[in-house]
Amino acid sequence: GKTIETGLCLRELIARRRANRILIVCPAGIAEQWQEELATKFGLEFKVFDREGVHDAKKVLEIGGNPWATEPRVIASFDYIKRRDGAFRELQNVRFNVIVCDEVHHLADNTQTDDVSERHRLAQWIAKASDALLLLSATPHSGYDESFASLLRLLEPTLVPDISKFEPFSQWTLEVNCWS
Repeated sequence: GKTIETGLCLRELIARRRANRILIVCPAGIAEQWQEELATKFGLEFKVFDREGVHDAKKVLEIGGNPWATEPRVIASFDYIKRRDGAFRELQNVRFNVIVCDEVHHLADNTQTDDVSERHRLAQWIAKASDALLLLSATPHSGYDESFASLLRLLEPTLVPDISKFEPFSQWTLEVNCWS
């Protein structure tokens, strides 16, 4: 379901000329699945950028060329791009029209301290490096309000400006009007 919804969104953004450069970030084990499903169901070709994929892309570029800046549609894993001394160094100055994060619960700030994990630091960069951000997860909310608030802040920092004033969803009420 997540891939289908994403494919529909991407196709619409491409039709509106708002998605020339797309990055999909996901766990390494499902990168090829994303690639295959987007190609077969939506005709969208993506390159998987892992160590080998980046190496192959660099072979066709001029010396010093940045494959992250030239390839329009890329899929990469959280763990491959999060390292500051690795792929992130090449990626940090590149901007995308759309970034999709699958299994986004892996990017939440779960530390509840001032220390920020490498994955959450990556998520903070992702939020600033794109015009449009899609956060996907089939995993239910962990129950930690701070963790959920960290994801909301990626979408819009003003949604939860002060965690001490954040009201848990369990306390929120939803009013539904039914018309017959």
